[in-house]
Amino acid sequence: MVNYSNAYFRVFLFVSTFLLSAQAMSSNTQSVDATSVGDKVAQSNVSIEWVEPRKFRDVRHPTTSRKRYRESVFLELETFFTSLGEELPEGYKLNLKVTDLDLAGTIQTPAMAGLNNFSSGGIEDYRIVREIDIPRMTFSYELIDEKGQILKQEEVKLKDMSFLSRAGSISKNTSLIYEKVMISRWFKDTFIAGD
Repeated sequence: MVNYSNAYFRVFLFVSTFLLSAQAMSSNTQSVDATSVGDKVAQSNVSIEWVEPRKFRDVRHPTTSRKRYRESVFLELETFFTSLGEELPEGYKLNLKVTDLDLAGTIQTPAMAGLNNFSSGGIEDYRIVREIDIPRMTFSYELIDEKGQILKQEEVKLKDMSFLSRAGSISKNTSLIYEKVMISRWFKDTFIAGD
């Protein structure tokens, strides 16, 4: 005998989780117009090298090709780093080598949510954002002054265990909101707080 109350509870849980994370998922799918920001990134005092991006832990979108989505995410983050770099002293440069990136949330299918006994009804895979699926980023950096001297260099493993509570101060329409808050906090703590 089928336990309908349990099955309907799983449907409710999946739909509730989807609705709560739909805003975040949709903001993560916004694309960046490469032509409008390309010049700004090219002239930036921040450079980013994405090292073997195919091996990154999780830079995926449920319906877009991995390569295209990865490029969109990278351009979005490069643009964000460019804006942060404007806070550095004149003539300073920041060079980063990113070796891993894990976006907040995880890709879920209806079956993963226990809905394999139900018709999908148009439900596709989605990026579900939950407290346990934290954003992470691993990179090394060099901060170089106007004379070309390396002032600071470090290996960094960023993660934000409280990302859901921190994003409240930023517009929910911001693309990659959780990753940007995490990066911004690191940047200010590392380069601005001591000023």
